[in-house]
Amino acid sequence: NNGFTHFYFDAITGDLNGNGYDNIIAAWESSNNSINIVITEVDRNNLSWDDEKVLTLTNVLFNNPDNYNAFRFRIIKGFFDKDPQPEFALAYWNSSGNIEIKIFDIDPNSLTPVEKATIADEYLNPSLDNSGLYDIAAGDFDGDLLDEIVLAAYNQYGQNDWAIYTKVYDYVEDNSSYSLIPKVKKDDFYTSDDFWGISYVINNLAVAAGDFKNNTLDEIVVDFVVYNNSSEARNYILPASINLTMDTLNVDQNKVLEMYLVNGSSNLNIGVITADIN
Repeated sequence: NNGFTHFYFDAITGDLNGNGYDNIIAAWESSNNSINIVITEVDRNNLSWDDEKVLTLTNVLFNNPDNYNAFRFRIIKGFFDKDPQPEFALAYWNSSGNIEIKIFDIDPNSLTPVEKATIADEYLNPSLDNSGLYDIAAGDFDGDLLDEIVLAAYNQYGQNDWAIYTKVYDYVEDNSSYSLIPKVKKDDFYTSDDFWGISYVINNLAVAAGDFKNNTLDEIVVDFVVYNNSSEARNYILPASINLTMDTLNVDQNKVLEMYLVNGSSNLNIGVITADIN
């Protein structure tokens, strides 16, 4: 990586060209606040790389965030349009301090990524403590058999004044032109007023979507870490649902579940996925 020391990466898999075999999409941060996205085609006979396509987004990331835990970018797979192949979404904290979300489709013949839509309407103030915490997930919240996107992010205004918020985006086609349309935003998804302790703040979060009710609609769950200055970290999850018109997000903060407590540390690495495991 040419001596570049800050190394952030992510990867997903999916059958991007409809040939029945999965491809790999890997992304990593490189110098000059850039993101490299590589789409590899795997030789299924020996599991070696058969071909690859590279897309570089140059000078797009926020420069030198103060928060060591800040997320540089996230990449997810989703079925956003009506064809049977998945697309992928990339979210990153851009050079202006906004969370920018891009949807890419894949040319099935060349595996070249093609940007279809972008939006950057949520600002994370870099001057705030623990700024740059966010995540995205894909799920079908309105029952149209296509995925939408949910964003979860964090703002910390003071030691006992903070909030996790969530926002939903619809991916809309109009005469072969695509756009991301903001829908419901829940500014007080979970706040310092909902938490029982004082002098606690958040330094990590993740979001996932899944059909928890077996009603063919996806709900969401936010996973987050609360810590205090005495080096105590607590991990919580909180589920929520979105109505069909995507103008209301229903969350009961009393349903928050503490997963575990760690003494002697203020940092926890977390991740959350959903699946029908039983």
